[in-house]
Amino acid sequence: NGLTERYAVAVYHRAEKLVEANPNMAFSTLKQRVKTYGGRLRRSRARTIARTEIMRSSNFGRLEAMEQAASQGLINPATARKQWSTSRFDVCEICVPLNGQTQLVRGGMFVAGNGWSGPSPPAHPNCRCVVRVLPAPNMYGTPRATGSLRSPGGMGIETLSIPQGF
Repeated sequence: NGLTERYAVAVYHRAEKLVEANPNMAFSTLKQRVKTYGGRLRRSRARTIARTEIMRSSNFGRLEAMEQAASQGLINPATARKQWSTSRFDVCEICVPLNGQTQLVRGGMFVAGNGWSGPSPPAHPNCRCVVRVLPAPNMYGTPRATGSLRSPGGMGIETLSIPQGF
């Protein structure tokens, strides 16, 4: 049905609870409600897979761009670093300790607390983290927050201080 074992068990338990709450419920009504719940879980799983694979592809593209830049002499692979960057809010406990960590552009691996290791995000399903290049961290440093702007929706947007000559 497209459900993981965990989700299939959740559908079963949902059916049990519906029957407990209303023992006289018609079977057709129960079947329809359980089918609707299963459909919501399938859509949720599809979104999770899509989000995770989009982030995997995006980060793979970033790694490939870093590799091409190193091969073409645009960045020095001995000094350039890749950096793990999390979302600004609602960050999971797996990715919080990874935020800001750097590794060599070529071959450096990130290690998460859940036992995962890899060259770039995602570290888990629904991970929204990205990897970014720091071309010459010793020369330019890491961009840092200097203030915030208000977007039309009222969300704060941090600005970055970019060193002169960058």
